[in-house]
Amino acid sequence: MKRVVFRGALAGDRTRVVMQVVAIGGVGVQVDVEPPELDELIHTLLEMRSKLKDVVPRSLDPGSRIPSIESPAWGTPATHPAGFRTLVLRHPGAGWTAYHFPEKAAADLAVRFARSAIPALA
Repeated sequence: MKRVVFRGALAGDRTRVVMQVVAIGGVGVQVDVEPPELDELIHTLLEMRSKLKDVVPRSLDPGSRIPSIESPAWGTPATHPAGFRTLVLRHPGAGWTAYHFPEKAAADLAVRFARSAIPALA
């Protein structure tokens, strides 16, 4: 059963977000959230979500619909933890996230991308 409703809208000048938090059957609050505060909220929520007992599934359910970002900015920093390779991806709302892959997994990923780029022979 839903206990709270979160609503948000861009302010008319697109410089902030107007957020509403309403408890079902109760009162609500509305606040203007500036970009730095919104960044902090997003990162705090992501961190807390990652620590819940009800984890995000480690594999995709068949037929899952996943929001996608077309042609995200990305990079591979020169420095990374020993035994790993780092890939950074930019989400337009969540910002930059670094992913550290064990070297074998990074090599497997590179091979899969290379294979998918080869056109099929007729």
